[in-house]
Amino acid sequence: MKKQLLTAALALFAMVVNAQNYTVKATLNGLPDGTEIELVPMSHDNEKPIATAIVKGGQIALTGQQSDPRLIWMRVKNSYGVGKFMLDNSNITIAADVRQEGTSQGLPVYNFTNMKVSGSPLTDEYYKMYDVRNQLDEVYQSNAKKYAGVQQQLNNAKTDAERKAIKVSNEYKAMLQADSIFFHDVEFRLDSTINAHKDSFWGPLLMMDFMNYFRPEDKAVLDAMSPAAKNSWYGKKVYAELNPSDGAGSPITPFTVKDEAGKPHTLASLVAGKKVALIDFWASWCHPCRMEIPNVKAQYAKYKDKGFQVISISTDRDRKAWKKACADEKLQWPSFLDADGSLADLYHIRAIPAMYLFNVATGKIIATDMDARGQKLADKLAELLK
Repeated sequence: MKKQLLTAALALFAMVVNAQNYTVKATLNGLPDGTEIELVPMSHDNEKPIATAIVKGGQIALTGQQSDPRLIWMRVKNSYGVGKFMLDNSNITIAADVRQEGTSQGLPVYNFTNMKVSGSPLTDEYYKMYDVRNQLDEVYQSNAKKYAGVQQQLNNAKTDAERKAIKVSNEYKAMLQADSIFFHDVEFRLDSTINAHKDSFWGPLLMMDFMNYFRPEDKAVLDAMSPAAKNSWYGKKVYAELNPSDGAGSPITPFTVKDEAGKPHTLASLVAGKKVALIDFWASWCHPCRMEIPNVKAQYAKYKDKGFQVISISTDRDRKAWKKACADEKLQWPSFLDADGSLADLYHIRAIPAMYLFNVATGKIIATDMDARGQKLADKLAELLK
């Protein structure tokens, strides 16, 4: 009798343990053996993989535990392109065709097509909610195709007179009206979908998935959500992004970075003897970043002898592209590569250019981002370094 009870107890324990684990079995047609696959939680941050596996015979298998549901980006390591599914403690089976389609920023781009996910009701639910984005994308592509001609005319215009003539045409006015209707529909339909799920983790998850960045008015959207939504992993992520701790008046975050020779440099050593410093997160492929460099160079030439320092941190993943951009731009101040994203993570960089102007003596941030660029940067430096 005791033996029977022990056997039953062990079986029950095994069932409980198994219920707290997930298994993911994926057939990834098109990938050679040895390819490393990562499962990365979707967020606006540079998340680290929660699991990895090596393709063997076109398949991978993973097991683990997931305390709360996450939207997962399944991707080939060191590449772009993802397949998406919801991960919880379920037995999930995935099949997809995966093909490389060109490169971007020196890395391969993979396309996940014909992706089928079974054993995951949450994934089915997510796909239904995300369909609103698919529908909006179709409208956007249709509008772009319909008005491609007038947009091309505008791009090819060489004088203000030519641009003005295009902008009074009926086709251009129709394009503006179509854009206005489209963006109004985007805001209404995405907001409606998010608000319909404000009582669970889905609300903040959809906020993060639908939006590339948050606006100040999005605080009200999160505030209206339930405690369960706010306290979820995604709720806390959205709150942290809406309430950054690195704004004006906050202390600048210290760091250590290595140069090309492997020599470490602390932030303190890089700004020693200076009064005001600008940290500029950029990348070779970032057009707005490159457009701002001439302004920074002009301010550096004007104020470098009055105590102004600039430190450039590139988020490039392609070292050759970064070195070429540095040479092309003829940067005259310390410049470093953050290839592994550790400094970008430390500063919670979600978009570039990201600028931090700070007082060296106090270590306090003076201005960030748009307030530390263009004419605003020039005005601040004129005020601080008279």
